[in-house]
Amino acid sequence: MPVPKPITATRAKSADENNAGKCAIKDLKGQRVPAFSPVVTLAAQSPTFVDGYVPEALRTNLHVGSLVEVTSMTDSSVAVVGKVVGLGARYVIIPPRLVPEARGIELWGREVTVEIPHSSHLLLAEKVLISPKYSLSLGFLDNSALAEDAPAHPTGSPQPVEISPELAAKTSFGASGAVYLPDLKKFRVVSDDTDAAKTPWLFLLSPEGKVDEQPLLVPGVSNVVDFLEKVQTFNLELQLLTQYRRRAFLSAHDAYARVTFDIDLKYYHERRYNVHPDQALMQNYDHPDTYEDYGSGRNVILELKCERKIPSWMIVMIRTFQLTHYRFSKFYGAMIEGFGQNDRMLTYQQARQ
Repeated sequence: MPVPKPITATRAKSADENNAGKCAIKDLKGQRVPAFSPVVTLAAQSPTFVDGYVPEALRTNLHVGSLVEVTSMTDSSVAVVGKVVGLGARYVIIPPRLVPEARGIELWGREVTVEIPHSSHLLLAEKVLISPKYSLSLGFLDNSALAEDAPAHPTGSPQPVEISPELAAKTSFGASGAVYLPDLKKFRVVSDDTDAAKTPWLFLLSPEGKVDEQPLLVPGVSNVVDFLEKVQTFNLELQLLTQYRRRAFLSAHDAYARVTFDIDLKYYHERRYNVHPDQALMQNYDHPDTYEDYGSGRNVILELKCERKIPSWMIVMIRTFQLTHYRFSKFYGAMIEGFGQNDRMLTYQQARQ
């Protein structure tokens, strides 16, 4: 999770043969030097430690040994992976230089010390951003239901995976996880040992061990990482799962315009993401008191979406049926039904408004 306050690189190791330093000697010839005045300044060529601060409003799962990414605040292409080697047990005042938007207000944070490689290309005392280093494995993913559909494996030696020369020339295949797809009778395998940037690719693998030649790129990776960052930053936990039935109509003439009808809104309490939700546990929350216009008898959600310019046919539809704008959150409706109208729900409602 990117810490939302800039963090500064302020401390460097003494110069050694792997990190040649610089020496600055003040010209004090013939002068009387007061006691404790500096006459020589030693500085490493590049920092090997980063001192940072986690604002006290945040709770994180950082611990000594965690891998983090350190990125320059002025050049995002300058980034390096470091390791947390120190984590403060108290809150201290964050230096004003790191939070200029505070405008004189004292902000407090927990100190974090990160060790980074010598060849980081960062400058001494440069402001940087620290964020945890993630893998794309979802720890809360429940594949137990999928595992039941997978074919049984005979005992004995592992079966080798067969990769075509064309695919081997494109990527270094190294499976990080697999899910069995019963409709295709194949495994969907993910690998991040693909290129220098470790871009995750998806592959189809037959039960006989043959990998399809055409891999698929994983879309929305940045969104997944952003989600995982927020999960760890705020110690988020799954609470419930919602589902609904949708009928969608897409425009054949506009770049993007659609009309959707959502019905049969259901939810149930869930602490793990399950790709096969138990329908017997689902409860409806689309009864009349879920909506603000209580007593209207409405229980269908109509959504109109488009990009930039509103199509003329959509304007005609709004005027013909006298549609009025209405805001509705499926998640909020399910939370009200599942947890009731408590202080937490009121806070969420105020945030939406």
